[in-house]
Amino acid sequence: TEYTIPIASEYMAKDEITVDKQHLSQIVVGTGYLEFKKGNQSQTLTVFSADGKTSKVYTLHFQREASTKLFNLKVKNHAFNNNAVFAWDTYTYDVNSYQTVGLKIEAETFDEKASISVSGLDSLKVGDNTIRVSVTREGVEPTVYTLNVKRNLALNFDYSGSMQRVVIPQSGYYKIEAWGAQGGTDSHQGSGGKGGYTAGEVYLEAGEELFVTVGGFGD
Repeated sequence: TEYTIPIASEYMAKDEITVDKQHLSQIVVGTGYLEFKKGNQSQTLTVFSADGKTSKVYTLHFQREASTKLFNLKVKNHAFNNNAVFAWDTYTYDVNSYQTVGLKIEAETFDEKASISVSGLDSLKVGDNTIRVSVTREGVEPTVYTLNVKRNLALNFDYSGSMQRVVIPQSGYYKIEAWGAQGGTDSHQGSGGKGGYTAGEVYLEAGEELFVTVGGFGD
């Protein structure tokens, strides 16, 4: 005996399957917790008679409804701003990029019959850009996810009086430059000397955090 149970395409959870026995001495195999993952799933329940001589099999088919939602979305080697994590029901994300070539968008749908199209990748410029990831499926309202991409040339930190935090937007080698502040002014010896300079390259992963403290002029 088979049953088809419709469930939302985006439903992801762990639910318990329970049964009501006709006889307390029956043995049922297949109950317990079922973790719902992406795609359609089936669960088989086998009921054995009290004497073990007969059995009956029930199959539950969990059928996903049609959907235009994304299961996953990311920009390769980049992290979303503010440590945002993709969620299928959040439709706008901000990204900082220092890449001079086109970005690679990686997207995966809940519904294998849905189609994905990406616009805005061919015209990235320094400054603000908009990339739209559109998902379509016959008979379902289309869904559009928007990536607000700010393409920068450098990360600059000025004196703020406090520690500054930055999340690395993409994996790669970064050149870090630091300039020393000018020395303080003395009424007898005049203005202090200019500060020093140092630079180096370091490999950083997208999502890593750096904490920067910028000093001010000497007293």
